[in-house]
Amino acid sequence: TTSKAVHHQKFYKDDCSTFRYMMGFFLASFFSVTYILTPIYSLACIYFLCTSPTSAFTLKFASLFFLSILLPCVSRPKLLSKLTPMLDFFQYEEIHELSYTELAEMASKNPKKKYLLVAQPHGVLSYCGFCAKVACPPKFGHVPTAAAASLMKTPILKQVIGCFTLV
Repeated sequence: TTSKAVHHQKFYKDDCSTFRYMMGFFLASFFSVTYILTPIYSLACIYFLCTSPTSAFTLKFASLFFLSILLPCVSRPKLLSKLTPMLDFFQYEEIHELSYTELAEMASKNPKKKYLLVAQPHGVLSYCGFCAKVACPPKFGHVPTAAAASLMKTPILKQVIGCFTLV
């Protein structure tokens, strides 16, 4: 059998500043808090809409909920470069059989061929998946990432998590 070369890349700095480390913590926490509070907020909106649907408070409180239902999920690949402190917080590293350069060369040789790239553990809220998306070169930022269908239909979460080009 032939062995393939392994490409190891470290995306964090050993001498990362405390500020950058804490910034990574807060960025990651934003996604966690959104994931935890969205169902609670959604249930509260439903409750207020059922108990006092015409009150000014209910309409103001539920306005973000309604807006999120109406607005589509929008991919924001340029936003990914702002999330790099998460790579330091999680001390993110990647090991590949093919480098990004080799992947780009394969794709350019046969542009009509479709590829399926499979990596890291996943779940509804995968920080490894977030880090992989943040760490990939900008020219691969538009490549879709799989997500649970329910996530893409849940108000607020579809906009917050959807910036990662989810399908």
